[in-house]
Amino acid sequence: MATTFNNAAGLRTLPVGAVFTDAEGDTAVKAGEDEFLVTGVGAPVTSLFFAFPVTVLGHAKVAVCG
Repeated sequence: MATTFNNAAGLRTLPVGAVFTDAEGDTAVKAGEDEFLVTGVGAPVTSLFFAFPVTVLGHAKVAVCG
């Protein structure tokens, strides 16, 4: 069963590296506390960017520096 979140607060609880898709089809990876990398978007976004609900797809192996 897939995990879904219906608000930004829930999305921020995901671990770094979590991969998910939102209600508009955007796919993202969590890169920091409230920082997400979205396919096709040139800069990190916050959890307020997404259309809810979001569905967690899995976990990516990522290295976050900074």
